[in-house]
Amino acid sequence: MKGSLRKQRSCTKALWQGAGRHLDQTMQTQCMLYATWQCFSGTKKIQKISRRMSRRSSSSHPKSLKSINNHAQGRHSEAADAYKEVLAWRQKNLGPDHEDTLDAMDSLAYYLRKEGSYAEAEALYRDLVKLRKQTLGQHEDTISALNGLSSCLEDQGNLSKAEELYGGVVAGRRKVLVPDDANTMNAVRNLAIFYWNQDRFSEAEDPFRELLAWHQKASGAQHQDTLNTMDSLAFCLEVGGNNAEAQALRGQMNAIK
Repeated sequence: MKGSLRKQRSCTKALWQGAGRHLDQTMQTQCMLYATWQCFSGTKKIQKISRRMSRRSSSSHPKSLKSINNHAQGRHSEAADAYKEVLAWRQKNLGPDHEDTLDAMDSLAYYLRKEGSYAEAEALYRDLVKLRKQTLGQHEDTISALNGLSSCLEDQGNLSKAEELYGGVVAGRRKVLVPDDANTMNAVRNLAIFYWNQDRFSEAEDPFRELLAWHQKASGAQHQDTLNTMDSLAFCLEVGGNNAEAQALRGQMNAIK
């Protein structure tokens, strides 16, 4: 861990010394990815951020790393300010609809939502959806922004609109992605959990069935994600009075365990 922190400090120093001029592409990428790993290690967010950081662009800005470092250290107010500064810098120097500007908007919206600043995050997500539609049309990045907006609305209790958008995310991903894509199945899972959280278990059955079939095919019958989904579906069936099918599923689970 000490070696890791030393490496992170070295990366930070290198980026700050490079302010005002382009860093070597490899060095910049390594610095940004390492600092990002410190903050997001073990989460799916690292995969998305890593892809973005790996792209060479004219959007290099030392605050990008500072925002991540502040986040990692728990200095949330400073992190939010730094994320906002990155966004403002890119809007001014690259334009409001540049891909890197939209990436910065996405990162800030995600961060604010996680910190509970839902109204501010919602406004950003709405702008992001609009700009993504203008620049990309029906595209996975557009749908991803819509998914962020859906979650933000649910967090604020706007359930009817959130439900509509969650359904739109599922439909959109079915259209633009290959069948059984993991992102599509993640959208199906989000819809199932939305129904679950509202105690609408009968409506959660179909998405859980689809998710279970996908997990069985993609991961195998003994994978924990398969078993968790089977358990959720069994519960929904029990609540709905379909005890025979629920017992059959639990029997399969017990046989595997």
